[in-house]
Amino acid sequence: MKTVIENGKGIEVNTSGLRHPAIHETIPSEKILRIYKELGGEKITVGSDAHRTVDAGRGVVHTFDMLRELGFRYVCAYRRREPEFITL
Repeated sequence: MKTVIENGKGIEVNTSGLRHPAIHETIPSEKILRIYKELGGEKITVGSDAHRTVDAGRGVVHTFDMLRELGFRYVCAYRRREPEFITL
């Protein structure tokens, strides 16, 4: 995580694990996201990894709430490879 942060990169939180019967949590997990935040990480994107229309965006609101609880204030959208910070 330190290397990711030092290189100015971010991480994606994928909600697909929330709907997976054996996982039931985001990927990476809340524990890993807490470590990322404690180390100074700020760049977060959120994706649902949907392969079916019904799953598009599924779990995103839950994930935004979790990120707020962890102290994140923004999520990123990338345009032309540059992050745009969107207030949670």
